[in-house]
Amino acid sequence: MVRSVSVNVNTGQYQNPNTSVQQELKTNSDAKNSTNKPSFGYSEESQFDKIKYGLSALTNSPLGLVGVNMLLWKVQSFVNGNILSGKINKHFTKNITNYDQLETLAKEMKNKKHKLDNVDMIIGHPGTEGKAFFEHGTNRIVVGRKETSAVFHEIGHAVIENKTKFLKKLQRGRNNYTWIALGLYTMISQRPKNVYQDKAPTPITKVKNFLNKNDWVIPLIAFSPELITEAKASQIGIKFLKEKVAEGKLDKSVFKNIKKSYLTCFSTYLFIPVSIMLIDAIRNSANKNVQKHNQRMYY
Repeated sequence: MVRSVSVNVNTGQYQNPNTSVQQELKTNSDAKNSTNKPSFGYSEESQFDKIKYGLSALTNSPLGLVGVNMLLWKVQSFVNGNILSGKINKHFTKNITNYDQLETLAKEMKNKKHKLDNVDMIIGHPGTEGKAFFEHGTNRIVVGRKETSAVFHEIGHAVIENKTKFLKKLQRGRNNYTWIALGLYTMISQRPKNVYQDKAPTPITKVKNFLNKNDWVIPLIAFSPELITEAKASQIGIKFLKEKVAEGKLDKSVFKNIKKSYLTCFSTYLFIPVSIMLIDAIRNSANKNVQKHNQRMYY
């Protein structure tokens, strides 16, 4: 087989055209690789990294963080109302139809067990459909007929209001702790991160450094009264119902469904603290990656 050859008119030397093509391809490939590959050994960012850096940049400004907090508030309302308190909670309460029996037990719990004769209890009256709450201003409990299983939790709130001192003070701030927690996180996350170093670190120094590294701690503490009072109200109700099961006055399956319903409703109050912790973890991770990148650029 005859191999084709060509002559370089400038040098007068013979060239193999296949070799020339290979060299050109190799040159183009090297040029392409040199422009696409980041220096300092960096690989391409994943989609998650881009989202993480974007969230970090957004939450590193006070205005951006306020916007994120507003979004959290909206998402919380949707998740709590449509998923947790809605579909999941109804999965446990849809089979609870012994309303008269539960109302009788509720009266026993309110009047005999806890001596709350001064507390009004309205169950199943017109206009109460879909409602379940305790109102400390009027000292009354209001629940709809289909929501009768929630009355024991609301009696728990009435017990806290009328029979305790410290928990009563915490409970009075209900529905305000969310904004307090989000506001604190907005302020704390923008402060400079100072690391306190002592030759022999004291417990106070260790606490300061821990708080500097974990912005979510103080907002979580600020939100904790909401969690404490809600958990206590459910615990009071569940304790009474457990006694009625032991006495044979309440079916065990109904008790289990009510207990699961209370746990589901309590989980709605975890949305804000969990969201704050998640955002803080993403921000810290993104900031650490940025710092590593800067160090590699300069060293």
